[in-house]
Amino acid sequence: MNQFDYSLRIVPESISLLNILAGGSRYAEVYSDQALRKWGLKTGERKGKLLAELDRLLEEARKVFGSDMEELHYYFCCERQADREPNPMDPLPLHGISLANLLLLTSPFTDSDRKESLKEMQKYLAELGEEEYNKAFLDHLQGFESDNNDNPVPEHPTFTDVYDGILSMNEPDATKLKLQTLYLHRAEHIEAMMPYLERAAALLEKYRKKLEAYGRETVSYLEKALGGRSFLQYIMSLYSTEEREEYDLDCTVQVSYLHIMSLFASWEPKEKSARGGIGAMFSDDFNIEAIVLRSGTMTGEQSEILLKLLADKSKFEILSSTVSKAAYGAELAGRLGLSTATISHHTSALLQYNLLSIEKVDNRIYYSCNQETVKKLLRYLEETLLGE
Repeated sequence: MNQFDYSLRIVPESISLLNILAGGSRYAEVYSDQALRKWGLKTGERKGKLLAELDRLLEEARKVFGSDMEELHYYFCCERQADREPNPMDPLPLHGISLANLLLLTSPFTDSDRKESLKEMQKYLAELGEEEYNKAFLDHLQGFESDNNDNPVPEHPTFTDVYDGILSMNEPDATKLKLQTLYLHRAEHIEAMMPYLERAAALLEKYRKKLEAYGRETVSYLEKALGGRSFLQYIMSLYSTEEREEYDLDCTVQVSYLHIMSLFASWEPKEKSARGGIGAMFSDDFNIEAIVLRSGTMTGEQSEILLKLLADKSKFEILSSTVSKAAYGAELAGRLGLSTATISHHTSALLQYNLLSIEKVDNRIYYSCNQETVKKLLRYLEETLLGE
């Protein structure tokens, strides 16, 4: 039913390593002082060792790329990492706009990331037709820039459509101009990025054995936690009050070593299988249930994140339109005038913070506003601001 893969994926992990290196973060500092503390969980022995191992990896990477930081920052630094709210389940700034991620059509768990080597990825990009590349580029652009880029991706996107998409971004003009230039000369810039990715891959290979040992522990923990259930069924149970047979699908689950607190599952309604990802942080002493349990109590930081989500017009419209009646993705897209890719990105964020509930009916996923979370937020605001 479940297939677990803890092998180190060189392509996405190399890109993520350079994302983090360009941003200047330290694992122990970010995860221990921010994410773990938010959930009231101390850094135990295993977590401490894993964080220390990743800090050693980053420290060695800083030495290897010491004279190239300007170039790395140009390509791999997430442009909006300074002003995006932290994600409690993955607080490192890996989901901002990294120009490398956009040009390479990659995010931590996308199909293109499944290329086993950098050469295969480069070959895949080189052989991709202009229209196919434009469509994938615009899909990724909407994923990164969801707040204001709600225009649907054209069925046959052209060079002009890509430029219009870039111009509609809620970013400084300098960033837009930079991205337009990189897109126009993408073959040249992809070629320029490859030596950095190759050096990052070589460095990761040195740590493969140690990292995969943690991955085996994560898989061992997850197998026990699932108790024979499908990974998809288990993940869906975290967002719904009932476990449905429709989620009982075969699932391939990949362990991530740089997104060490990631947890996700995805599937297409017509498919009979699913895929998922889990960060190497999860284990017997840092389990999913403990984090879910602690997420049941509203904190000031959580309320701030929820209020920011509610302040987003599209996300608010999704919630308000599903209060009295649930709706599926394409229905929401038509109702709100957004692309299905944009709806998917918005609903993922709302699901992550438990503002939406889901239910599968006749091979469709229906979303509805989770009023319990809204009530919890209102109670917190009443207690904090009204003293009630």
